[in-house]
Amino acid sequence: MDNIIKIDDNVNEIKETEKIYEISEDYNYTIPDTLSNYEQYKTNHTPLVIDIGTSQTNAGWATDSSPYLQFSTVVSKFRDRKTSKNVIYIGNEIYRGETFSRSNLRSPYDSNVIINPELLEYMMDYIFLKLGINSSIENPIIMTETLCNPNYSRKLVSELMFECYNVPSLCYGIDSLFSYYQNNDSFDNGIVISSGNHSTHVIPVVNNRGVLNLCQRLDYGGYEAAEYMLKQLQFKYPTFPSRMTNSQAQEITQKYCHVSLDYSEELEKISKPESRQDDIVIQFPFTPVVVEELDEEELKRREQQRKEQGTRLQKQAAKQREEK
Repeated sequence: MDNIIKIDDNVNEIKETEKIYEISEDYNYTIPDTLSNYEQYKTNHTPLVIDIGTSQTNAGWATDSSPYLQFSTVVSKFRDRKTSKNVIYIGNEIYRGETFSRSNLRSPYDSNVIINPELLEYMMDYIFLKLGINSSIENPIIMTETLCNPNYSRKLVSELMFECYNVPSLCYGIDSLFSYYQNNDSFDNGIVISSGNHSTHVIPVVNNRGVLNLCQRLDYGGYEAAEYMLKQLQFKYPTFPSRMTNSQAQEITQKYCHVSLDYSEELEKISKPESRQDDIVIQFPFTPVVVEELDEEELKRREQQRKEQGTRLQKQAAKQREEK
């Protein structure tokens, strides 16, 4: 860590020759300004694709090249003290709303398994609303799920979709296998390495099918990497003046870290002085101290005030001694 990332809260103390990378002060988010035109997809029965990941949710129409919706898989429900009403924020709306809402973040997931149907229903309401669906759903639904998803979790989702929304049909699939087909335009023999938010899966593809009984799972993903980064920074900079957030640690991990192809060789490389040129300097948000410039007349006036105040204190002390 010493040879890889340096962090400073004061830009004036960084050498001019070093390149400075600024870190965001808050979570970067986007919210679609307009609703999707549902009528053009309703008549054609275009499939609706919903990818609810543990970190990010994507939703849109199968004929579009990119998702219409992309937002964090979190829900905030709290009681507004001013109106005494329950308020619900979904996804990126949380970061645009009141600061208090961020302390009530909840996810429908436990690790990478859906366990909370109530929060999932809030998210589905939000998705259908943003896609312009305010009536019955007449389009088939394609949903992604985790590898070897427990039957209980799938049952929760199926009951919600069929009983609450009355969808005509529902298909489940593994996101990494969908991605494999999209990138190769085929299911030729190969290996899929899917690194998610909480876990990494290795899935062999043979004879146009994913061989799920031979897949492997590693309980390490992007969340664990960012959490490790945050702990390392907090340990190295215990007196850092501003609080480092999880989103900032995630941004550092995603933008400025890499996977070493040869760990031993890289350790040897960063132990040499010339490797210092590869150091990364992160500039955290800070409020510069404004130094008030005083003219000579003002300085004399303040000096006179200090002398007068000192004289008054001396007289008060002398008076107290006489009274004793």
